[in-house]
Amino acid sequence: MESGASPQVEHDTPDCAGRWRRDGGAWRCTGCAAAYPLTPAVARAAIRENACGLLLARLTADGRAAIEGGS
Repeated sequence: MESGASPQVEHDTPDCAGRWRRDGGAWRCTGCAAAYPLTPAVARAAIRENACGLLLARLTADGRAAIEGGS
């Protein structure tokens, strides 16, 4: 990682849809075994990814409802 770059949290599998949770001394994914240390920068990255995942889930549900409703 470059100096000053924001850290990223990455899942162990590319198709993992788990959420990041604080677990003991680490941020852990609920779906795979990925874990990162508890630091403010990692916390920001995990929270940001959780927010993006929530938005994607809502958009997916809205799209599914529109398709099934014939809109």
